[in-house]
Order: sequence, then C-alpha cells, then structure tokens
Amino acid sequence: MVASAGANLPSDGGIAGACAASGSNYRFSIPITDELIRSYGGKPFYIHGLSPVGGGNNLIDGSGALAIPALQRGAAFASQNMPAQLSTGRSYNGSVRFTNTGNVTWRQGQGYRAVLVGDTRGWSPGEIGLPSDVPPGGSVDFNFSLRAPLGAGGYNLRWRMRDGAGDLGNESSNQVVQVVAPPPVEHGVGLAARSYVYDANQQLCKVIEPESGATVMAYDAAGNLAWSASGLDLPSTTSCDLDAAAHSGRRVARTYDSRNRLKTLQFPDRNGDQNWDYTPDGLPSRVSTVNDSGNTTVVNAYNYNKRRKLLSEVVEQPGISWSFGYGYDANGALASQSYPTGTTVTYSPNALGQPTAVRDQAGNNYATGIAYYPNGAASQFNYGNGVNHSLVLNGRQMPQQVRDYNVASFEYQYDANGNVSAIFDQQRGAGFNRYMGYDGLDRLMEAGSERFGGSNWNNYTYDVLDNILTAKLPGVRENNYWYDSKNRLTNILSNEGSTTIGLNYDVQGNLKNKNGQAYAFDYGNRLRDVTGKEAYRYDAYGRRVLSGGLSTLNIQAYSQAGQLLYAEVRGKGNTEYVYLNGSLLATRNAGAIKFQHTDALGSPIAVTDTAGQVVERTDYQPYGSPIGKTVDGIGYTGHAMDGATGLTYMQQRYYDQDLGRFLSVDPVAADSVLAANFNRYWYANNNPYRFTDPDGRDGRLFWSAPDRVTFTVPWTMTGVPTSNFTAASVNAQIAQDFSGTVTVNGVKVTMTAQGVYQTTGGKGVNVVNVVPDTAGVTKSGRSQINAIGSNKVTAGAGGADAATTLTISHELGHAGGAGDQYAGGVDANGNVLPADVAGSANVMKDLSGQPANSQSLGEIINAKTNVNSCDKGVSAANGGC
Repeated sequence: MVASAGANLPSDGGIAGACAASGSNYRFSIPITDELIRSYGGKPFYIHGLSPVGGGNNLIDGSGALAIPALQRGAAFASQNMPAQLSTGRSYNGSVRFTNTGNVTWRQGQGYRAVLVGDTRGWSPGEIGLPSDVPPGGSVDFNFSLRAPLGAGGYNLRWRMRDGAGDLGNESSNQVVQVVAPPPVEHGVGLAARSYVYDANQQLCKVIEPESGATVMAYDAAGNLAWSASGLDLPSTTSCDLDAAAHSGRRVARTYDSRNRLKTLQFPDRNGDQNWDYTPDGLPSRVSTVNDSGNTTVVNAYNYNKRRKLLSEVVEQPGISWSFGYGYDANGALASQSYPTGTTVTYSPNALGQPTAVRDQAGNNYATGIAYYPNGAASQFNYGNGVNHSLVLNGRQMPQQVRDYNVASFEYQYDANGNVSAIFDQQRGAGFNRYMGYDGLDRLMEAGSERFGGSNWNNYTYDVLDNILTAKLPGVRENNYWYDSKNRLTNILSNEGSTTIGLNYDVQGNLKNKNGQAYAFDYGNRLRDVTGKEAYRYDAYGRRVLSGGLSTLNIQAYSQAGQLLYAEVRGKGNTEYVYLNGSLLATRNAGAIKFQHTDALGSPIAVTDTAGQVVERTDYQPYGSPIGKTVDGIGYTGHAMDGATGLTYMQQRYYDQDLGRFLSVDPVAADSVLAANFNRYWYANNNPYRFTDPDGRDGRLFWSAPDRVTFTVPWTMTGVPTSNFTAASVNAQIAQDFSGTVTVNGVKVTMTAQGVYQTTGGKGVNVVNVVPDTAGVTKSGRSQINAIGSNKVTAGAGGADAATTLTISHELGHAGGAGDQYAGGVDANGNVLPADVAGSANVMKDLSGQPANSQSLGEIINAKTNVNSCDKGVSAANGGC
C-alpha cells in the first residue's frame, strides 16, 4: 500500500442518485504528492473498496488503468547578473535565476543547488544552496559573493541547477569574466615619525612617538635604567629634557643590587610597585607586587631543584595562597604538575621530553596515545572521552587537516605566501566553510562564510600605516574608522558619516573612554578599572590575578611560563586548566571534566563531556568576535574573554575584538628595521588567520614557530692557553656574536646565545683544542672543525687572544648550524673563496669582531643541523634545553 484515505467526504449529489444510495454516503480523495511522484511516478495504481472482515479485497472498477504521473525533473535558466571584470582574490556580488520546469517542488535540504561550471579552478563558492522552496513553475534567485582566483586571465563561467540525482535542465549562458591583478598598494600617503635622542654617552635618553608622547630615560653609573617618565609633551629632538621629566610627576624609578639585577620598581600611584629577591645563582625567588594603590600586595614565590628547574611556585594575595608543584624525569623533562586542590597531573614524557599520556592521580585520562611528527607537532592522540584527535601537515609543515572525530574537522588551504585562503568545515558542511583574500602586504581584505551572517562577507581596507580604515559586513555592520593626528582611533562612522562610536585616550596612549564607558590605566599601562563593571589586580609579570565587579569575583593564577592554571569564580567553584604541548586540553570545574577542542589558532570551538557528546560550540568572526553568543572564559586564540566588558585579556594588553585593535600601545619598541610593529595598536599583523599574539606583545605564526629561542653551546678546552685567554671571554663572545633578532618564516624571532664552559668533556660537548700559533692554524686566521666523536676546534692561543676567541666563536657557530660566509680571496691552501654572501663583515664571514648576520641566525633557528625544539625555544642539540 502506498497511500490511504478515509471515506469521509460527502458524495456529489448526482453520483449518490445514480447509485440509488440511501442514508449517508461518502467519497474519498488521495492527493498525488511530490513524494508519490518521486517514488512511484509512471506506475499504475489500484484502488480497493470496502471488504468484508476476513474476506478478499474488492477492486473498484477501473483500477490499474490509472497511473501516477511520471517524475519530471527540470530547470530552465532565466537570467544572471555577473561582473565582467574582477581583481584577483577579491569578491563581488552577483545573482542567477532558475525556473522549476518539473512537476515536483524543489525543497531546501533535499540537495537542490546552483553549481558553477566552466573554468572554475580557484573560484569560490563553487555552489550555492537553495534559499527557499520552489513549487513547479516558480522561479528562484541565487544571490552570491563570488571570489576570483589568484591567477589573472579570462575565465568562461556558467551556472546550472543540480539535485541529488544529477544535473537539471540547461546551463546559464556563458560569460567570460576577466580577472586582473589589483593595483599596487600605495605608499607615502600617511606618516608616523618616531624620534630617538641620545645623551653624551650615546645612551638612549628620549623616544618621541605620536601615540604616547615623549618617554625620557636616565641611567645609573653602571648603565642600568634608573628611571623613566612617559606621556610627556617634550617634543625637542636635540635635548633629553631630564630635569623637566624628573619633575613631571610621572617618574618611574628602578634600583638594582650589586649584581645589576632589578631590585625595586616604583610608580607614582604605587600600582605595580615591586620588590625582587633572588637565589644565589640569580633566579627569581620572591617578587612582591603592589596593587589597589598600595592597599594590597600580590606575591610570587619560586623554589628550584638542584638542576635549577622550577620545583614549586606560590601565588599569594589577601585571603589566598595557592601552591603549584612540578616534577621531572631523569632527563629533566616535565613529568607531573600539581594544583592547589591536590590534583596531580602526570605527562609520561618520552626520551625527547614529549608527553605521551596525560592523567591525574585519580585515574582520569585526559589524553592517551600521543604521537608526534619529527618537527615536534602532535600527530594524534585520544581524549579521555575517546574522541580521537589527528593532525595532518602539508609539505610546508603547515596544518592541512585538524580533526576531532565526530566533533570537528577542518581542512586548511594556503596561498603562495602562506596565508590561509580557505578553511573547509568537513564536520558541519559548506555553510560553515570560510574563504579569505589578502592584499599585497598580506593583510586580510575579505573573509566569507554563511556563518558570518548578513551578506556573508567581511571586507576590510587599511591605510599605509596599517590602520584599519573600513570593516564591513553588509547587513550586520558598516564601520568606517577615523584616526587623529597621533594615529589613534577616535571615531567609528556610519556610511552616512555619523559617529556611532567615539573614543579618546590618556597621555600614554591608553584608551580612556569609549562611548561613555570609562577605562582607567595606571602608569605602567595596566588596565585597572572599567568603571561600573570590573577592577583588576596583577602579579609580578603583569598577569591578571583578580577581576571582579559588583556581582562577580574571579581569582586566577598564571604559571611562571604564562599559562592560566587555576581560577575560582564566586558561585561557580574552582577550575583547573590542563594543557598538552601548550594548548588547552581540558578543564575541571568542581571535579567535573570537560574536554576542549580547539582550531589551529588555539580557539576552543567545541566542548565535549566525558561521554564524548558536544555540549557547546563557538564560532568567531575574522578578528575574534564570538558569533551569536557571549564568551566568559577561555576563548579566542586561547585567551580569556571577559563577558562583562566584551574585551579579550591577552596578558600584557587587552584586545577589543569588535574593533580589531588593542586598547593600549605595544610594550615592545617599534622595530625600525623590519617595521613589522610600527603600528602600535594593530592585532596579528592585520592577518588574524595566519598570526596570533601569545601574550599581547608580538604577533606570531599560528603553527607555533618559536618567537624566542635560546642557542646554548657547551664546550670544554684541551691544551694550555695563554694567561689572558679565559673561558669567560669565549662565553661572552658567543653571547655577543649569536644573540639578536631575525625574521624567520614571517615571524620576528629573538635569539639569546650562551656559551657554557665545562671542565670535562662528554657526549655532546664541543672540544676546543688550544695549540701554539704555528701549529694547525691557517694563515688566514681560520680554523677547522673536525666532526670526529665530538666537535673539535683547533685554535691558536699564543699572543692573539682576541683572534683566538673570535675563531672559537666562529667554529662553535658551525655546531649550531651556521655555515661559512666567504668574503672572497684565497685561503691558506690556495683555494679560491667566492664572495657569495653580500653584506657587511660578521663572525661567520671573517674575524672582524662583528656579530653574526640574519642569515646565520636564521640557519641556526631553522635547525639546519643541530637545533631542536625545546619547551621554551630551541638550542643546540649538543647543549640540550
């Protein structure tokens, strides 16, 4: 039986009379639906009348002579509106109309869509879902934002209808779309001048910046910064103006101990005053930090083991004393971590110090079966609830697919510059895909997704100073940004030119007011109060330990390494945060475990319970605004989002994700060489799908390239050096030659080098063999390094102490992966040395005494030979972490 109907409709009068029916008589009607046509189209049907109980069926006369109408699938192209010319990578609005010429209704969710055909490689979106149901004979408009590919040229494009069974009807008329390269980015329209003034000793004594005025600095007799004063109106570029600054009321004073270590820090309002104590070998042991204008103190105390690994840390503030403990295996790798509640999490590190399982002492699993790629990235693991996580890297070692089984699955695509060009949501479908386009400076120009709402496309423009000029999502917001002469955002304007948001700043460039909401920053540029909403306290490293308002109180503790470990929220109990390789893995709130699933940026996009069921999802706009919800807790890129203020706390600064800018100037000085952070307020280099900001100071690639590395060179010495030749001089030379800043893979990386002299050799220890000048030293002053057992440097030590020290530093540079850079000429063996490296003299090119250049630093950081990833950076494998 394919259908049934009750005989409950009154019969027509004529039919009742012809049948000589007496009493009540009825008829029935069976409608021919789309479902009947799809399932039984063209087949005959039989109608059965009343049958006696237990008897056979009675066929009504004519049964079998009728047939259900045959299924007719049809579509006809009606019209289209497509641009004739587009710029590469840009999006334009268009539409195409089709008419339903079949005999069934096109319904949403049944696979009906308009599909782009022709020269479609690189175009997006490739198809558009049906916007509404279309009955037979009806027409529908498919509106779209079409993004052009990156390659210029002519493209033949057509549209056609398609359902789950295949193509429908005819294609649209062919249109040739010309894709052209966009005009070059204009330069020289804007100007931001930063001036630097030096005293008679060539010490920097004043920096003048448009956003924050003049900062004046003075030094003690040992060259330590004794005091500074910021936010001053002292525009002279020839005078330090020390006296005026000292009496400005904005003086921040510092004192040092006999070993030139910071001892005290004092601010005019006492907020942020500090006292530092150290262990005998120079590690911080106790730091007290004043808050609430001198009324409260936060204490950070540290204890270390014999290998100088952090053994415990205590965070204290009024009414609170929280202790965290750390345990290590025989190789010095982190093996366990304990929380104030008594919970202890173990990591079961392998021989390389990488966690292989994360569990607590109660037997709860957080992650098991952790495996790694050779570059240190986790290739897969199982969450404690059984959800499998996997990561696939492409040939450039960038994430290609991030997948949490039945929870989330993302495929990443990139352009030639390494920018994320598309993210395909393989778990939830095409409606959650994202498509991105960039300008010639790799700044995000557009991002499209149905999930964004409105027109589905966020569009951005920028000025030459990297300020956002427009941020528009038609149908949701149309923001036009206006900046004052000091490069500070002062107005958000509508398209009609009226101000919708007004902003102003204090003299140090911190946000003071936004649409009537007041913000109070201290002299150290820490946000202390959002009037009527929240107030804050901070620890020794400027990390927030308390946020609270009239109805909320959130007490937090960050580790020395900068991770949020523990929090207590009034009325919600305590929360422990569990990490794996620096990413949030799970939370424990009052004993209840929830597992955090993050995207490649580190943003939690799903939360599952212990049964593996998704209990929460979060999506974000391109610059981090949560879509359709308020996040109060760990959110965008793994930072704390404050529901009360709508801000994201990134440790050293607060970020306004709705504006795409920080509230205060970058605490890291503007880079006059790379100019990467010349804009003091921008976020993630205006490229939020490629960069994150781990602590509010510097953008870094989201695939975790290190931004701070340590190059450690252990070495020992054989032979008899001259009396003036010392191990300390070699250590100092290594530190001088290989410490510096370089851009690697688009990230500014700061490298700190250190030589470590050891009295005896051993595995991985470089051996310096000191010999007389005439034995084994080339006439050019070059030595040789012999990879026999361990690295050996042969160096002369008679009379030329400085040259010997430089030679050793040069050869130990090879141990870290730096190659020779020939200055040309002929070596002692008569071999021609090609001048194949441009640039000035440096330690890897000659013995001029100049530090290594960016090429050498880049070779070491890129692990050309002996550099491996470590917990806090990289170092020579010979030296370990």
